[in-house]
Amino acid sequence: MNETAIRQYLNRLNVQTMIQFHILDSIDSTNRYLKSLTSSNITEVCCAETQTQGRGRFGRVWQSLPGENIYCSIRKPFHGDLKQLSGLSLVVSMIIVAALNAIGIDQAIQIKWPNDLLWNNQKLCGNLIEIVSQNQQEHALIIGIGINVNANTQESAWCSLSDITGKTCDRNRLVAELIAQLEKHLELFLTHGLKPFFSTWNTLDYLINQPIRLNHHKNELTGIARGIDETGRLMLMDERGVMHYLSSGDTSFAIIPDDTFQRI
Repeated sequence: MNETAIRQYLNRLNVQTMIQFHILDSIDSTNRYLKSLTSSNITEVCCAETQTQGRGRFGRVWQSLPGENIYCSIRKPFHGDLKQLSGLSLVVSMIIVAALNAIGIDQAIQIKWPNDLLWNNQKLCGNLIEIVSQNQQEHALIIGIGINVNANTQESAWCSLSDITGKTCDRNRLVAELIAQLEKHLELFLTHGLKPFFSTWNTLDYLINQPIRLNHHKNELTGIARGIDETGRLMLMDERGVMHYLSSGDTSFAIIPDDTFQRI
């Protein structure tokens, strides 16, 4: 990772945002590093060649091979009600897809609610959103992104961009595109919510109309995924025809008898 190269790409993309970069060889977590910084009115970006304690949702470990992938966190000041951020992880996932498209990767990448990018049913990328609050209206929004870029993922449940394209990907260019797409779409989301993103989501939704099982803490629900509501909650219709609106949980495909939903 190279700050000069990233800035050159940002200049070509006409990104005018003031950014402080933190390019590190190794760190426990790029999210944690940015959380430790004092409050700032500019965008802070931390990229590391490897993370020793990278995390995903529910505290899971994110495997961090050195020098091959993107481990990047972006910190932006946010002045407003935290309710405005409902569904942000979905928007960030769509922003990542837009960045991949911008560098010529337009293969059938889908998003598994709420924050996983998949290709050929294998995980490519994830994001983790965290908030540092100074008071009720002053916050730091931290967006962590992990993308498998040039890693050898053979014989694993993961995939990488090099698996998709058969080529080595320029990580500096991709980080610049991620920043550019975030600058382009974040304000739209904060102003108008998820509504402007629904049509894009519907084309990328990995679970739509699929029989799924959702685990949340000790509870389990089975039904048909029916997309998302206006706040980004997963809509799941159970066998009684009752719609459940879920804000978090782990999903997997389920085997449901063919006639289960013919009655409703």
